[in-house]
Amino acid sequence: MRSTKQRKGWLAAVALIAIVVSFPAGCAYFNLFYNAETAFEEGERLGEEVDPRDRPTQQQRNQYRRAIRKSEMLLDEYPDSDLVDDALFLMGKSYLRLNEWSDALRNLDNLLANFPNSEFVQEAMYLKSLAHLGRGEEQAGLDWFARLRESFPDGRFAAEALYRLGDAYAEDRRYDQAIDYYRRFLEQHPDRPEVSSARLSLARILLELDRRPEALEQLAAVDPELLNDAQRFEVERLRVVTLIEEGRPEEAAELVVELSDLAMDQSQRDEAFLLEGRTLLEQGRVDEGIEALEVLGAEDSQSQAKGQAWYTIVEYLVRERGPDSELLAEKLETAVSRRLGAEWGPPVKVRESQLAQYEELRGVVAADSTEALERVEAAFELGELVLFGFERPGDALPWYERALELGADTEFGPPAAYAIGYIRAEHMDDPEGADRMYARLREDYPESPQARSLAGEEFLTAKERTQEELEALVAARMRQIGAGGTGTGPGGGATDDPRFAPTRSLQYGGPGAFTPRERGR
Repeated sequence: MRSTKQRKGWLAAVALIAIVVSFPAGCAYFNLFYNAETAFEEGERLGEEVDPRDRPTQQQRNQYRRAIRKSEMLLDEYPDSDLVDDALFLMGKSYLRLNEWSDALRNLDNLLANFPNSEFVQEAMYLKSLAHLGRGEEQAGLDWFARLRESFPDGRFAAEALYRLGDAYAEDRRYDQAIDYYRRFLEQHPDRPEVSSARLSLARILLELDRRPEALEQLAAVDPELLNDAQRFEVERLRVVTLIEEGRPEEAAELVVELSDLAMDQSQRDEAFLLEGRTLLEQGRVDEGIEALEVLGAEDSQSQAKGQAWYTIVEYLVRERGPDSELLAEKLETAVSRRLGAEWGPPVKVRESQLAQYEELRGVVAADSTEALERVEAAFELGELVLFGFERPGDALPWYERALELGADTEFGPPAAYAIGYIRAEHMDDPEGADRMYARLREDYPESPQARSLAGEEFLTAKERTQEELEALVAARMRQIGAGGTGTGPGGGATDDPRFAPTRSLQYGGPGAFTPRERGR
């Protein structure tokens, strides 16, 4: 950042030592600014080693603070020197790096007001935009970006303003605008060094929106030489994860090796190892994948990696083997016995609870001594659990069919028929089977909310609860709270009345259905 006049001053100081000695004040203020600038540049150098999205490290903060102190000393002791605008600019930029937006704006405003011809005006306008955005003043930040592009249409920071506008909208989760600005930056400034960083940021948003093919295109176009180490690791990590989610584990396996080579610390090495195990699982190399993850999960600690390793094993077996899997039961028992930490322990315990519930309900359905309606209800709940808890629609179908077979003339008939039609249409590519079931639903249960929703009726207006329904809901919520629940969510009764939103209500047995808990059973 060293200015032309400052460089000239140093050349003069070196070449004319005798003159400099004769004028110690000049030497002193040059020395102050040199120390300030050196501290700032050290902070920037340290920043190259971390992800730019992270807050500055303590080492960086110390250097930026030192730059501010030295600059303040220059302004206090030499207010008439020709380095005042340099010092104001350096202080503004240092405060910005520290996320101290108001102090950054104060110094940048001082610079722009008193030194309109300074060589730092263009960048100062750019930094003012960032400071306003950082302070939550979005419109002011966008206005300064617009003024910058108008005043310096061909300038470096006019180009970077497009990139930072993308960042600002991304931070605010306004993804359409962020995508637009990132793409404009990439199209208009393809040779800028920030292009690869912009592609990485754009890919993150596209993944957030489940636009995985587009994200992979951006990640593949990144030039790793233009990124720091943390960003290079992130690019490869995102590529591996996305390829796995796209059902392309063979390609992911090729990249996992490179990911391990890019890992710089234990956390990244653990991440690479987790993805290696996950990739093996997705390739169908189950024994190898579980073995690799168990090595990580064997650590005598509550590390994130340990918990995530066991969670990955359990989730894979839930999805691919289902609740009847002996291997799932074995690995789940082992995982529950380990200390998995606050993040990964609870979801593993949820799986344990679901598996226990599954076995209990199966016993109810199989017991001849059980009352008929209880067997119907248990069969229906098994369908719900397997479809939504274990996400295995093919395995859920027989339980819904069992519920319909045993209880066609009960309250479970319409939601069971609705669920069968839904699974055949959406998950089994069997539109004819779905149509037959929907026809039966309309014929046998014409007044049911399920049949009416198929006819186009929308359940979007709140309907008054009966006293019996209200009492059942209160009892269900009290039971769930007593069991450590929140009183909301599937089966908890509270916020999403399934009668009012049929497109979101299949988890409650279809439009208009109450769960057994809502009925107080």
